[in-house]
Amino acid sequence: MKSVKRIILLLTMLLGGSQAIYAHAIWLESHPSGTKNTPHVVRVFYGEYATGEIDATKDWYSDMKELTVQFVGPNQKLQTLKLEDKGDFLEGTFLPTEDGLYHVFTSHAAKDLGGETRYEFVSQTRVKVGEGKDLPAIPLGDLPAIPLGHQLVIDAKIPPVGARVPLLLTKDGSPVVEKEILVMSSEGWSKSYKTDQNGEILIEALWPGKYVVEYSHMQQQEGVWHDKPYKKNWQGLTTSFMVE
Repeated sequence: MKSVKRIILLLTMLLGGSQAIYAHAIWLESHPSGTKNTPHVVRVFYGEYATGEIDATKDWYSDMKELTVQFVGPNQKLQTLKLEDKGDFLEGTFLPTEDGLYHVFTSHAAKDLGGETRYEFVSQTRVKVGEGKDLPAIPLGDLPAIPLGHQLVIDAKIPPVGARVPLLLTKDGSPVVEKEILVMSSEGWSKSYKTDQNGEILIEALWPGKYVVEYSHMQQQEGVWHDKPYKKNWQGLTTSFMVE
């Protein structure tokens, strides 16, 4: 898969410049466990995780550096992180003031179109604060109240090597079935999975380290974006998790 994605990126560059940007993605990195009243770090990266490419922020596409990162905590209040440009990534912190789950996310449609296509970059992650807050097996009724249509939902706990990690793909609270999802590890391994009739996949945790999960889709959608017409909307959605 690693070599396949390289080929796709090269082909899209040859076929039309700006079209190549949709081989890239935004992803959030944050430790899945936090401590109450201790600042918790969130980082935003842009690049191609499967091939180890991380773009310097000065090279991010269009106005991607202007994205915002928000979170919803146990009190269900929507708050925005203050981000700093660190050169290779953006970084922000939030202060968890109570135990529970914190849902962190970003959603940004790039200002510039790629031909007649609008590009939307989305990423989300979860942080568990306090003991005794392990999640059950991803019930649909427990989906976070965050303003995202598509979501990649995964337990906010750290599985061991050898575990099978369940992940759920939803749209507006309903499972999305028979869709391809790409899973990539920091070891350079990647694999495509297809969601079942419950919108789930089971990921083999083969190595310790960080994993990034990506789902992308294109739809016919006409509109005007920053005074320019577009005919298609591409969305790339990511999440990440740790394995020990």
